[in-house]
Amino acid sequence: MRNSVSQAHQDALTQTLQLTLNFQKQINKHEIGALLGYSQEWYNFSSLSASRKKIPFDGIYVIDAGTEDITNSGTKSSWALRSYFGRVNYAFDGKYLVEANMRIDGTSRFARDNRWGYFPSFSAGWNFSREEFMQFAEPVLSSGKLRASWGELGNQNVGSDYYPYLTPIDSGESYPIGGKQNIGFQQSKLGNANIKWETIRMLNVGVDLTFFNNRLTASFDWFKKDNIDALVKPVYPTVVGITGTANLPYENMGKIENKGWELEIGWRDQIGEVKYNLLFNLSDAKNKIVDLGTSEPRLTNNIRREGDPIDAYYGYLTDGLAQIDDFGGVDSNGKYINPKFAIPKAAEAITQPGDIKYRDISGPGGIPDGEIDEYDKVVFGDPYPHYSYSLRGQLQWRDWDFSFYFQGVGKVNGYLSDEARHCFINDILFLR
Repeated sequence: MRNSVSQAHQDALTQTLQLTLNFQKQINKHEIGALLGYSQEWYNFSSLSASRKKIPFDGIYVIDAGTEDITNSGTKSSWALRSYFGRVNYAFDGKYLVEANMRIDGTSRFARDNRWGYFPSFSAGWNFSREEFMQFAEPVLSSGKLRASWGELGNQNVGSDYYPYLTPIDSGESYPIGGKQNIGFQQSKLGNANIKWETIRMLNVGVDLTFFNNRLTASFDWFKKDNIDALVKPVYPTVVGITGTANLPYENMGKIENKGWELEIGWRDQIGEVKYNLLFNLSDAKNKIVDLGTSEPRLTNNIRREGDPIDAYYGYLTDGLAQIDDFGGVDSNGKYINPKFAIPKAAEAITQPGDIKYRDISGPGGIPDGEIDEYDKVVFGDPYPHYSYSLRGQLQWRDWDFSFYFQGVGKVNGYLSDEARHCFINDILFLR
């Protein structure tokens, strides 16, 4: 006899709508363009499940056949995003180009008064190779263009939480009150009706060059990206009734800065019936926390502090391994004593030759004090790769072709912890 039966059903529907209107006009050397658009995306999800136990009949596997432990549950969630956008661009004689954009985005994830965000952007370009004063370079320089852009975009994504501005009420355990079982409710998380769009502000300056009848190409970009009013959960001391950062509400606070550059060089040519091309790319970027807002710094192995990269490696710097000569003598038990170097207080009784020495960098007065403590911790790297590079190539002869792609990283920091950096760190001995 089958003792249980269950059934579940889910519905998920995503719908999108987009409308655009384009305009193009050329008057002599003047080119004018414009675009207006509207888009909307919305999502609905619902689920229903039920189960029962103790089925008295064989071969009947429907929910109604169960007689005990009758349970059912259901959920429903939805979100929507609506946008209005427009663009105006102008070009004169193929030399000077300007463009302006505007986005107005509305989201259901924020409270009614904060649902809309306004995000402009602008760009300009100059084809200087088409100027008369550049005619002397025509045998070598095929084209040259300077460009710059500035703009803002919005971010409204806060993980899987569709209603971060609301404080959820969860059903808890059942409690006997007045001789009856009653379901309890609780607020285990906090919402924040004041959160709004996070703004991503970008500045980009670049140059594009081609030489020798477009066989040699080169481009260089420098960029700066700022995350303003970032949507994050703060780090606070324990709040009454709420424990842990995960249960705190999202807030718009702080600023994160990213700066970087990218270089790309390419060559394409043909020797007889053989065509070939090579493309090399090199880039790097660095980030740092400019402002934490009202949040407290997080001083763990992956630090979050103003002026440092996000989750930078934080700790002591090593100064080699302790040698026998680094101690002042040996006690009656054969244990080396009176070390001549600074030691963390927690390790004073167990430090011996072969243990890691740490650098005494600072103290309360800003100078080394002969102790290894919090004043000696520094930022010594970050988890992000630097100087990423790639090389792509292709050969073609008649109906045959061959291509390859290599990529790598010029610099990356790693962090070894626990037994990976120091054997028997937990003083555990394994005997055979």
